[in-house]
Amino acid sequence: METKDAKAPKTASEIALGKLQAGETLLVNAKGVKGGKVQLEFAELLKNPYSKASRSKTAKFNKSDKRFNVASPRRGWMSTEPSDAQDILGIDVSSLGEGQVMDLNILNPKDATEGNERLRLEVTETVEPTDWQRDNLEKSAKKAGPDGDFITHGGQHIFSNVDIVGEYVKHTYLEPDSNEVAPATSEVSATEQEADIPA
Repeated sequence: METKDAKAPKTASEIALGKLQAGETLLVNAKGVKGGKVQLEFAELLKNPYSKASRSKTAKFNKSDKRFNVASPRRGWMSTEPSDAQDILGIDVSSLGEGQVMDLNILNPKDATEGNERLRLEVTETVEPTDWQRDNLEKSAKKAGPDGDFITHGGQHIFSNVDIVGEYVKHTYLEPDSNEVAPATSEVSATEQEADIPA
């Protein structure tokens, strides 16, 4: 398994993702996949109204401290024919072979065939899994962090699906049975967060 050197320079995509602001969408890259198609990766900063991080004010009161920057972009993927990507997005990805990746880093990509309508991510949470989600519960059902417990709604697993849509989005988030949705992560230690403050 190849590991990344912690001191290795960041890729253009990592830099672009790090600068992404709430409400912005990034067309991150294109990857050649089977059948001569390409898979486009999109990213957008989204807020789940039920997440603990959305309700906590700690990050807001430490917004100038980069260690509290806990938001990470939500990802979505779409497969397409290279010619359709050219027509719709104006990008030439026809040279990509299977497994090859091309960084794109296009901020707020637009659909040229729909009057330059901006493309966005739309989240739909449901308790009804697809066949693949049912067969791969450990990977597909929502959890409180990578090693956390499953998050449920009405006692059933939550499955979160992402679609690439036009400019107007309608997210569907299910309220969890417990309000312990994936905790915020930061580089700040628990001791720093719980430091004694003189009265």
